[in-house]
Amino acid sequence: MRFLFPLIVWGPSYVREFLEQSLPTQLAYGNLSGFPWLEGSQYMILTTAQDRKILEAAPIMRRLKRLIDVQYVEIDKIPRHNKYIGASMAQLEALKRSGNFDAIFFLYPDFICATGTITNAARRIVEGKDAVMFPIPAVLKSIFDDPAIVENEVITPTGEGAVIEIPPRLLVDASTRHFHPMISGYIMGGERSNIGPAYMIWNVPDEGMLFRCFHLHPLVIRVQRDNPFYLNEFIVSLDEEYVPRLFRSLDGVYFARDSDEFAMCSIRTPTSPPQPLDVPIRLVHIAHWAEEYAALIHREFSTIPFRWHGQAIEDEDLWEAVEAESAETIDVIRDRLATPDSILRFEDETAYAARARRRARFRGWREPVFHSFYEPVAPPPPVAPEGAGIKLKLLFAVVRMARLQKLRNVPGVMPIWRRLRARLA
Repeated sequence: MRFLFPLIVWGPSYVREFLEQSLPTQLAYGNLSGFPWLEGSQYMILTTAQDRKILEAAPIMRRLKRLIDVQYVEIDKIPRHNKYIGASMAQLEALKRSGNFDAIFFLYPDFICATGTITNAARRIVEGKDAVMFPIPAVLKSIFDDPAIVENEVITPTGEGAVIEIPPRLLVDASTRHFHPMISGYIMGGERSNIGPAYMIWNVPDEGMLFRCFHLHPLVIRVQRDNPFYLNEFIVSLDEEYVPRLFRSLDGVYFARDSDEFAMCSIRTPTSPPQPLDVPIRLVHIAHWAEEYAALIHREFSTIPFRWHGQAIEDEDLWEAVEAESAETIDVIRDRLATPDSILRFEDETAYAARARRRARFRGWREPVFHSFYEPVAPPPPVAPEGAGIKLKLLFAVVRMARLQKLRNVPGVMPIWRRLRARLA
């Protein structure tokens, strides 16, 4: 099989994290090193022209290029004033360029991977799954200074940069001592809470933590060339917008249930958002958030437990008890989310307003978008007759002013739209 690995990165801090922490963990054995399907696969770096120069000059990129074909796509024309919108538009560009591949990984420059995570995910696709999803908790950069990380000598310096090989249990063990402050706002029964409770975490004393999540990161998905929703536009995030548009049910999705198989973290600074509030977490607040930000499939995601543990499981009965307790909590939340409008509007005005906002934001979001996959060699544009350029520019100006751009999503309009744009090229 052929896998595409798009990596969106721009800005000094993210470029530095990618070169010094993220990429070295990807180069570990069981990730890109020893990857059985390297032939025909590609590592695609979507970045700015300025950052491309920094990346190409980095010695560690030579090691990456010896493993896999590396290509660059410049994203200077993509708006990057908001990093989430910019990343989403770049990911959509990568999706459009995935037509010659069998599956596509979604990596970020602040992801650090335990050994085996990437190969394990690819293996599930080879076995016939359509996607692999699991939670990726946030940690602080100080995790690399943790005594367990230092003493186990997981960082191997070389003349071409470092390779970082962190076994899953070691990464999990160190993560619990370097969690980002947001994690404290996800712990059920705790005294702090986050405004956006996408995760719910239960402590399993002396064993680890149990995650149940509305939003799960799609580490890898199968390329679906005939699915009109595969190239659907999104601007917020893969987790929130793209996943529920592409997948109608849990069928075909592989859900990780244990960190021994998949362990990844994202690196954050201590002050990066979200920051938890000194308010106890309450089920009603989770339900209010879910009314607006959890699609139907997200609500099914929350029924799947994920074990995060840095040691061998000693007390299976305790884990099963916590799983049962957490399942009861999820049932309560899902029951609230199933309340009919006729009752909710009178008994919980906040929840009803959140439900109404969701309807307004996503009205028509299931409509397919008939984009085409990227064609590397485009035919030469036709020569426009004299004066046609001015008329076309006026036409596009009127379209923008009247907010008629979405008409290009109507079947048959996109080819015409592209031909008109080509005349202005």
